[in-house]
Amino acid sequence: SRAMYTPKTRSRAVPAALGIIALLLAMPMVRPRAAEAQDPSLPIAAQAPVGDWTDYGGTLSGQRYSALSQITPDNVKKLELAWTQRTGDLPDRAESVEHKREYHSEATPIQIGDTLYTCTPHSIVQAIDATTGRTKWSWKDQASRQGNSYLVCRGVAFYQAPAGTPCPRRIFAPTFDARMMALDADTGQPCPGFGTNGAIDLRQNMGVSGPADQISTSPPVVANGRLIVGEPHADPAPFMGPVIDNDAADMLTESFLALLTMGGRPIRHMERPIEGRPFLTPGVIDMTGANEKVDVELFGPILQVFRVSSFEEAIAEANDTRYGLSASLVAQNPKLYDQFWANIRAGIVNGNRPTTGASSAAPFGGVGWSGNHRPSAYYAADYCAYPVVSSESDSARASMGVGLRDA
Repeated sequence: SRAMYTPKTRSRAVPAALGIIALLLAMPMVRPRAAEAQDPSLPIAAQAPVGDWTDYGGTLSGQRYSALSQITPDNVKKLELAWTQRTGDLPDRAESVEHKREYHSEATPIQIGDTLYTCTPHSIVQAIDATTGRTKWSWKDQASRQGNSYLVCRGVAFYQAPAGTPCPRRIFAPTFDARMMALDADTGQPCPGFGTNGAIDLRQNMGVSGPADQISTSPPVVANGRLIVGEPHADPAPFMGPVIDNDAADMLTESFLALLTMGGRPIRHMERPIEGRPFLTPGVIDMTGANEKVDVELFGPILQVFRVSSFEEAIAEANDTRYGLSASLVAQNPKLYDQFWANIRAGIVNGNRPTTGASSAAPFGGVGWSGNHRPSAYYAADYCAYPVVSSESDSARASMGVGLRDA
């Protein structure tokens, strides 16, 4: 089954007085590489795995459909059990007797070649021979479970690193203690070149949090370097097109270089994939330790990242701007969103939704240089209030079925 949802949209008015930027609390994303080639003429959303099950949902768009034809409605009743594999992971006393925390075995294995990869609630990651059911290797998180209230692992991800990279075939797996592990797909050993000893701490720079405050409820997805940039009618369909002209593209690339000279640390370099054309790949730069902060509007694919130690500091950082068109918070805690909405300075304030896509029939604009206190559309006469429009979802979900090239 596939969960569908309709975003809620609501408009509010608050007293005039205030400007800002987008705030995003994100967890790293990683996306597996397909082990068998697929038809490059098809958009990602239309592709189905040829033989392997390389993603949690079968494909990146979550089709949950296998193109294999050996099993049919006519012969499915004749299937017999081929093998059973025991993970060795069982609920402990705190889960089965004392009921201090929930324990859920909900993983969907991925298949890469002749190997299945899966995980368990107690963060045991395993490679299993798809033909015999033999456990090839097993890795276990040794962290304390004390204080956790909900243990679950729903899947892992596969990634083929560039040629010459140590530990080139990787399994990315979330753990119950809010870490992301990179394991060698062939041996199960942590990849030493990833994070610290093969792990990154998802709580880092997130302020003070207890063991139960951050839980990875979905498999990771690798998206880096896979966005398709091209003309609107290209096949496969692009995720994004060009900027308006070459002058705009030149200005944006020069702006990215200027941020580097100010001490910014590049996370993803901006590039011009087609010489002489105004196409740009997204640039992401960490400006936390930069020598100075640049407060300008850049209408192009540049994201500046600022790291802070608390939610209050994040809001203050986001509000430290002359502008104020749009802001968005991605979080599972409704109380955080209420706090965000009440304190952020923007004309479009979204929860678990992108910063784009506001309806022209709704009031927005804010009072910063982006909006100049002039809301659009039907509410244009209402200049005495601070117009805010919000698009909200109850949970953070992402779907990118178009515009991603096969890994």
